[in-house]
Amino acid sequence: MSSTHPPDSRGHTPGCEHFGEQPLANEDSGYADLFCDCHKWDEPRRLAGGTNVAWPAGWDASQALAWRAKNGLNAPGSKDGTAVEVG
Repeated sequence: MSSTHPPDSRGHTPGCEHFGEQPLANEDSGYADLFCDCHKWDEPRRLAGGTNVAWPAGWDASQALAWRAKNGLNAPGSKDGTAVEVG
């Protein structure tokens, strides 16, 4: 299922309580992982910078880590690519 509403630059759709919020990057990795129930799409969406990702609703940190590893998106200097949940 794809959203009919375009997300903001942080991956949230209009009407979401997090719409327009600034995500915080994981200090160990330098990127932000955005997990939210408003993300009504099937595939992860890369956001500004190319390493920040808005994950589909229902995804968890372990799925995000596996997807990042498969797609080579762990930030330079990342120790283990650990994902962090951001609103």
